[in-house]
Amino acid sequence: MLKFLPDIARLSALPSGPRYAFDLLLKLGGNLNSHGGLENGHEDDLQERRAFYSRLDGAMVDIVRGRFREEGESWGVQREIKRIEKTGAYLRNWGVEPYFPRTLEVMRDGGSGGGGGSGMVSSGMGGDGRHAVEGAASPPDYQ
Repeated sequence: MLKFLPDIARLSALPSGPRYAFDLLLKLGGNLNSHGGLENGHEDDLQERRAFYSRLDGAMVDIVRGRFREEGESWGVQREIKRIEKTGAYLRNWGVEPYFPRTLEVMRDGGSGGGGGSGMVSSGMGGDGRHAVEGAASPPDYQ
């Protein structure tokens, strides 16, 4: 999944792109197996999951700021906060915690706050930029 962060960054730079990049990153981040599966709950696996979601969180901070720039007060941010919190509660059962904490902070602050989120590509890519994407399990439906 992380290998798609540069493409998501390019999408977010397009007109209306932050809206679509936000939905895409949430969907991919909510995929339980996108970080390598849930085979076991060993501490090494839990640390890897936390690192994976931390990188997604850094990427999402930039996207959220872009949404606030483009949509301002018209963005129904409270609905999206609830959406993230609901998925976070579900993923907590699998050892994924916290779930988008810096993103939620920026969303609650209206796009101005948040502990200095890092850049999209730098927060999401590392080393040679290759990351595996596996299987699909979906989080709860958001209706």
